[in-house]
Amino acid sequence: MTDEKTYTKKEMAEFIEDLVEDGILSHNGKWINNEVPLWKDVIKPCKLCGFCPYGELVEEYPLPPITLAEHTKWIENIKKQQAVGAYDEKNKKDGLPLMTREEAQKYIDEFDPNDYPEKPDEQMEKMSCEVFGHCCPVFYQMELFSEEDNVTEEEIDLCDKEIHERFERMMKEE
Repeated sequence: MTDEKTYTKKEMAEFIEDLVEDGILSHNGKWINNEVPLWKDVIKPCKLCGFCPYGELVEEYPLPPITLAEHTKWIENIKKQQAVGAYDEKNKKDGLPLMTREEAQKYIDEFDPNDYPEKPDEQMEKMSCEVFGHCCPVFYQMELFSEEDNVTEEEIDLCDKEIHERFERMMKEE
């Protein structure tokens, strides 16, 4: 028999709630935390290894909020394009534009300046990827441990070879 304490349902619910509040568990029930950054001054792994180790996973992380000035400029552009008929069915070529006149009007009608910050969120901008835009998962998920301190020359060579092969395949597909 062990002396371990058993917890009531209420105590477990409070414990889980605390984990969510602390950012240890995600609010959306996913296995990843993509809502609460746990780190603010870490180095993005791409700067250390020369490529993004997260791949498509970054799509699960937020984009920095668009400022009021940026969104206002976008809305004004939609209005100009709409005025010259860019969203009219008769002007579609090769599937473009991707937006219909009705969709454009909906964006214009639903624009609320109060939904957008005046200034960029500096921390979110720092966390975001300069290539893909999303916040880097490292700010949400970084572990303090790794397999080894040093990478071998063989590992570097194999990784470089695979990267070059993939780029060559991509270039052939274009």
